[in-house]
Amino acid sequence: ALPIWKGWVKKKVILITNDDGINSEGIITLAKALKKLGIVYIVAPDSEQSGVSHSLSLRKPIELKKTGARSYQVGGTPTDCVLLAMTNYDGIRQVSWMKKIVIRKT
Repeated sequence: ALPIWKGWVKKKVILITNDDGINSEGIITLAKALKKLGIVYIVAPDSEQSGVSHSLSLRKPIELKKTGARSYQVGGTPTDCVLLAMTNYDGIRQVSWMKKIVIRKT
């Protein structure tokens, strides 16, 4: 699912994460609203992570699970989510994040 060319205008690729978890109502609503602006990817924690959103997992393995066409849940913090997406980890490899939009809903 690479960005699509429409005429001469390339769609923006938008990455969304949060600290409320992949199934939170807020991240789903935000993703629906932003679909008008570009291709939306959700990479969010598998559970609520309030209070640790800036921390990084150092001593435990981080699991990545695809939950939809452009949606992934991560067994880690919101920071882990962004790092995995920005380093083109696993199923997200086909997307180049250079000059893309990252939105963090907290």
